Amino acid sequence: MTAWHLRTSRFVDPMGALRLGHFVDVLQRFPAGHLLDLGAGHGLFSRLAADLGWRVTAVDARDERFPRDDRVRWVRADVRDFDEYEGVDLVACLGLWYHLTLDDQVALARRMAPRPVILDTHFAMPRRKDHHHHADRVSDLVQQDGYEGRLYSETGLHTRPTASWGNELSFWPTVPTLERQFYDAGYDVLEHLSPPPCADRHYVVVRSWSPEHQAWMDGLISTYRKMSDPGAAPCDPAAASLAAASLGANGGSGRGLVAAVARLGRGRRGGLGRQRSPQGTNPPGSGVSSARGAGSTAEKVSSPAERIGAGLGTGDSGRGTVEQDGVLQGTARQDVIDLIAGAREPRTAERGESGR
Repeated sequence: MTAWHLRTSRFVDPMGALRLGHFVDVLQRFPAGHLLDLGAGHGLFSRLAADLGWRVTAVDARDERFPRDDRVRWVRADVRDFDEYEGVDLVACLGLWYHLTLDDQVALARRMAPRPVILDTHFAMPRRKDHHHHADRVSDLVQQDGYEGRLYSETGLHTRPTASWGNELSFWPTVPTLERQFYDAGYDVLEHLSPPPCADRHYVVVRSWSPEHQAWMDGLISTYRKMSDPGAAPCDPAAASLAAASLGANGGSGRGLVAAVARLGRGRRGGLGRQRSPQGTNPPGSGVSSARGAGSTAEKVSSPAERIGAGLGTGDSGRGTVEQDGVLQGTARQDVIDLIAGAREPRTAERGESGR
């Protein structure tokens, strides 16, 4: 079946249908809360959000197109002066950005941060002729304060309800400049949705990461990076513990995996050795079962995941110690790689089969 977004030609206004489709799709990614619709215009997006359970504040410098809908708080105000962002969970900026000056765009991006943003905007194409419907109104590429884009002439358009408010020239940033505007405001991720409404117009989801999420990402990614760089400095234990807690919630061997990879990555810079649990107190889910006879402390494990969770090597291979100076060695190191690559159980050479 053809994708919905590729079948909007059956609507009277295909581009408008596509924009609405992207808007609904993005809204459903977030729990319904308080949406701020900047440059709300005809109010269609605000009403649609209300249909989906959002509490909506709609702001525009012109109010002649505001519909009557008591579910929405309609505010006539210049978006450049509006400052009621407290309690806002998501910002919609649809068809507004390309009617602002560069300075206004930079200031608005900082004002919206760190809230997620749904952005629908024109941007500067590499060639003027690529702006099929606007080539006579856009300038050549210009540089302003390190940002690149085209100036768009609003002259003669101010009687239109969709024109800029108070500025004769607007700024259409290139895609890299658009991204930099939000990165400079403290955002972390920009997702460009496909298909775009038209060649020179993108639908973009802009998000920032909380300090807690950034710490989690630091811990998770740095543990995997250490695998290929054993001589690197050890990862931050606090960040690694955040990653371990998250992986542990999504897989039985997650905590052991992060701990093992962290040990693997410490190199020979004096990392800590393996910490054994007191006798008879192996943690639940560690993959370790005690099989102790008289004077025996052998720990039986059967898989890379269990061995990693236990902090052990292959157990029955007789290949020697798992760690040396706090660094995973030999088969224990391979167990980590095996688990990450798909938890192969166990390696062919260990089964007595011919390996490749």
